[in-house]
Amino acid sequence: MDKSIFLNKISKKQYISYSHIKRKINVKIYRKNLKIMIKYLYKIMFYKKNLIYRGEK
Repeated sequence: MDKSIFLNKISKKQYISYSHIKRKINVKIYRKNLKIMIKYLYKIMFYKKNLIYRGEK
């Protein structure tokens, strides 16, 4: 009985650490994607502005 409780505790700890690491990785990926998205948004805005300026000239 004591052994099984101990094993359960270990498995729970491992699971928590695993989920924590997973979350960290997800945050890293999310931040990377955000940076890429922001870059693309800036590019799109820049091109749109240029098109508008060309249209006015």
